[in-house]
Amino acid sequence: MKKKLLHIIGIIFSLSLLIAALWVIHYELKEYDIHDIFYRLKRLQSLSLFLAVMLTVLSYSLMTVYDTLALRYIHHPLKYGRTAIASFISYSISNNMGLLILSGAPVRYRLYSAWGLTAVEIANVVVFCSLSLWAGFFTLGGSVFLIEPLIIPSTVSSRFTSVRAIGIIFLLLSAGYIMLSV
Repeated sequence: MKKKLLHIIGIIFSLSLLIAALWVIHYELKEYDIHDIFYRLKRLQSLSLFLAVMLTVLSYSLMTVYDTLALRYIHHPLKYGRTAIASFISYSISNNMGLLILSGAPVRYRLYSAWGLTAVEIANVVVFCSLSLWAGFFTLGGSVFLIEPLIIPSTVSSRFTSVRAIGIIFLLLSAGYIMLSV
């Protein structure tokens, strides 16, 4: 009985997230006319549109590696097809709605629990993916801050005059994360 109730709650929660996502999409797009969107899409160069689609596919494909690595890290590997489905769906929702814990994590929980992972293992996957994503942000940001250090405006109260020191801190955080993960 308890398992059936949890299953029903999971379905209701999943449907609630879907409805919330559709509402957000509707709210964000309400000021745009569908004909104007199609008109502007037709005006795009085919190569630009193709590259945008291919880079999006590449990006989501690379994000499935986070889940694959997380599952290896917790010693519970799944077939790549299942991992890719869970990763793609959760990142699609969380990248569009934001707040990974509130939007992507329930999707992972629903799918991974059905495939035999415990709640603790799923929590470890979510934390691993979140930390890996932020390590990537810090690595990219730190590299950009070192290569092209912006000058911090004098109106901003800071001991630093450029973002170079922040770039070093970001890279040290990423290096520390990698060292702790190995």
